[in-house]
Amino acid sequence: MTAGLIGVGYWGPNLARVLQQSTKWEFAACCDLAPEKLHRIVQQYPVVRGFDSPAELLRSDVDAVLIATPICTHYDLALQALSAGKHVFVEKPLAESAGKIDHLSRWRAAGSWC
Repeated sequence: MTAGLIGVGYWGPNLARVLQQSTKWEFAACCDLAPEKLHRIVQQYPVVRGFDSPAELLRSDVDAVLIATPICTHYDLALQALSAGKHVFVEKPLAESAGKIDHLSRWRAAGSWC
């Protein structure tokens, strides 16, 4: 399965390394709003496609996304990814409120959660 990473700030580089070392995932794409951070990851992993926005990455052919962005963006990005049919991993916390977490958890029945 192919995976894309949204956010290469604090935890993102660690997730990128883990994806690259995995035998179960192909690290295929990443996205960050800061061009210099995105450039650094694409230089380090030349097979990875870089995207300027999460929406672009979500329109790509990756099977799953890992979200490593500020907490206030987790819910919206996870919802967009699930709506795009992607499997989703979100660094903790999943969202900033119990209501938002509950809403995202309903996607499990659709088989879009991982």
